[in-house]
Amino acid sequence: MAGRSDTPDESDVRPAWAGSKTPISPDQEPWSRPGPGPARPSSQRTWEQPDEPTAPGAQPGRWRRAAPTAIVVASLAAGVLGGKIAGRPAPEPTQAAAPAASASPAPAGPDFTAVYQQVAPSVVQIVIERRGRAIESGSGVIVDAAGTIVTNNHVVSEDAVTIVLSDGSRHAGKVVGRQPATDLAVVRMTSPPADLQAATLGDSGALQVGEPVAAIGAPFGLRGTLTTGVVSALDRTFGGNEDYPRITGLIQTDAAINPGNSGGPLIDAAGLVVGITTAIESPVRGNVGVGFAVPIQTVRRALAAITSRV
Repeated sequence: MAGRSDTPDESDVRPAWAGSKTPISPDQEPWSRPGPGPARPSSQRTWEQPDEPTAPGAQPGRWRRAAPTAIVVASLAAGVLGGKIAGRPAPEPTQAAAPAASASPAPAGPDFTAVYQQVAPSVVQIVIERRGRAIESGSGVIVDAAGTIVTNNHVVSEDAVTIVLSDGSRHAGKVVGRQPATDLAVVRMTSPPADLQAATLGDSGALQVGEPVAAIGAPFGLRGTLTTGVVSALDRTFGGNEDYPRITGLIQTDAAINPGNSGGPLIDAAGLVVGITTAIESPVRGNVGVGFAVPIQTVRRALAAITSRV
């Protein structure tokens, strides 16, 4: 999440509810907008014991428990007696055959260890500095070897930024374009290293509810953090306000998204970027399991529109 410049304009004003930046001081304005509290059951479920039948002379509540045992004993006695009457010993009790083992093993879950190693080098921390001091930070993802980075518009409150790569090296960067309507911005590194690794963009149109996903970013300034979850809904609309646009078609996920995650990638089990994390719904200053990401199809269009004008 990024803070505001001294004189913010329409393109760099961040939402109060968005979860992108790492707060620097306790007097910084809240990052998350108020929302509904946790759901509570409307009433507590109670259990009622059904009436039990009673036999003559038996105490209520005991007949029902004793009856099954009595039936079993009577059955065994009848079997033994029948064996003796027939002039042969009673048959040995048979043991039920064990169920056959399943021929096909349970499917393995996604290997997010390998996915992290694949994608983490392409995820950066974006830092806003003033007078040599870091005041805000968010995340971004490298999309080409020339040092082009996609992030959230509200992450970059100023055009001059510092890019921190996964190895900890710091590089100068500059905002080259913004699309406030989708909360997206493009940053370019001034002198990118030769071994820069770009992420691979996927297809958000193929996502399904329940599909495993992960987010990588710098929540609370903790660079290179991986959180996992599933796609919990699709085509969500997050309402805007006087400071932030109304965005439609968002991906909803329960992968933990916190301040500093905004602008980072949402990736699928194959390590493809399917969205850019942008906001959370939370009544508190932290993740409660409802986060949102801009679909990568929207990101592709914004990237093409912005870079074509550079």
